[in-house]
Amino acid sequence: MRVHSSFFHNLDPLNVTLQRLRDLATTLAQRSRVPFSNRPEGVVLLLDDGRTVPGVRLDSTAFPLTIPAATAAWCIAQVVAPQAAIVAAASSSEILAADGEPLHTDFGLDRVETLPWAAVRPNTSLPHLSGWATPFLVGRVETPGEGVAMARTVAVRARVPASDFPVGCVGQLPDGRLVGGVNVEVDDWTRSLCAERTLVSLVAAYGLDTPTDLYLTCLKASCTPCGGCRQVLMDQFPAATIWMDRGEAAPERTSPPSLLPGAFVGEGL
Repeated sequence: MRVHSSFFHNLDPLNVTLQRLRDLATTLAQRSRVPFSNRPEGVVLLLDDGRTVPGVRLDSTAFPLTIPAATAAWCIAQVVAPQAAIVAAASSSEILAADGEPLHTDFGLDRVETLPWAAVRPNTSLPHLSGWATPFLVGRVETPGEGVAMARTVAVRARVPASDFPVGCVGQLPDGRLVGGVNVEVDDWTRSLCAERTLVSLVAAYGLDTPTDLYLTCLKASCTPCGGCRQVLMDQFPAATIWMDRGEAAPERTSPPSLLPGAFVGEGL
């Protein structure tokens, strides 16, 4: 682990920036959805262009599907800043694991020994914080076909080195604004997220209203949410309408309850 000598000086600009990130992460943690663990957690990534990306913890009624804040933030970064998603530093509202995961492996950051809630790229000068990366897509959707077309444009942002199977998801908020999600694969596949779960994470982290409609595409095949995504959509967006890409045919309409009849709803937990 690399110890940055500048961290021994409390007023050093590097220290000040990381403390600001910690403050943001601590405030952000309030957006966590943790009815089962009661463990709110926020993570803020600082990109090399100065923009910040949020992530919060999301519990699932199926406990193994819970999304950690760091995983959420990294996957969201691929959507909101696909051309600049190089992480200069990261900070958590909680003490990081002793081995620095997932910040070290997934983000390429060396753990900072003297700051157990932060990680920073070695030998770096951190950029000035310029605000949150905007989550909103440009454009509007009037028809299901337009929504699917938008999802196809978003899907190219997917990070899929293992599967080479890009998936895109677009959510339409009640006010008509659009947000996106893509599938993001990392070395440890258990920390990868599907497009739908990335979108769920983005909506929570940015404090947005629940989407009314979701548009889903798989660029290389006919698409449908996987079993894990069906459960998470039931947890988070049970009333949303889902439109699935069917190529030249009209998009197919469904909903989380239709995709997962008899879904586990956590009674008794």
